[in-house]
Amino acid sequence: MAGILVIAAGILISFPNLRSFIRAGSASIVYEPPVIREGVLHIACIGDSITYGAGVADANGARSDESTWPYMLEERFDHGVQILNYGICGRTLIKESGNGYADTDYCRLSRECGADGYLIMLGTNDSKTGVWDSAAYEAELEEFAKSYLDLPHNPDVVLVTPPCAFAEDGSDTAVYGIQPAVIRDEVVPIIKRVAGKLGIRCFDLYAETESHPEWFADGVHPNIEGNRAIAQFLHQSIMG
Repeated sequence: MAGILVIAAGILISFPNLRSFIRAGSASIVYEPPVIREGVLHIACIGDSITYGAGVADANGARSDESTWPYMLEERFDHGVQILNYGICGRTLIKESGNGYADTDYCRLSRECGADGYLIMLGTNDSKTGVWDSAAYEAELEEFAKSYLDLPHNPDVVLVTPPCAFAEDGSDTAVYGIQPAVIRDEVVPIIKRVAGKLGIRCFDLYAETESHPEWFADGVHPNIEGNRAIAQFLHQSIMG
């Protein structure tokens, strides 16, 4: 499959000027779909609060767009690529959690936008106590990735492992019940295995972040420094 940045110019897309507001995930956050520019390549980022930018958000959950890794990733391209942030706080891959990403309007919109490439990073919230189910996660990840691979415009799809999560002092879990050991020992290997089965690339963000607790505001959500490091890593991975 062709790399994200070598897709033929003939599949550049246009998208209606959708300005509707969508409530999903955190009840305190209003999600507005990205406004898609014409005449450039588009990479859509599918994820949870790590993609949304919760680590650089204010007390009301409103993020500073310029401080998120999708925004910083776009800055590393020379105006020829638009990065579309479809991150939703609190979302999982596993549908039975009641917060499955696939059940959101953002999921539908991300498919309809016709992006040339998709970066899919879901799994941090799946690792939570009471949510994690390794068999369900693996089966649904394959199904979810194929739903983008099977889009008629044949986009490039990349799976991204979640970053490392750091446990709170004196605990085996990180904030919100996230289990670092589950991410390390189960989520990451499953993502790599599914990517291999589907014949698509996998960017190992976990390995990039596991030695850098200073990149995270609360052990899970990247701060400005962490977002900058993630953007740099993903840019290098895409170009590589």
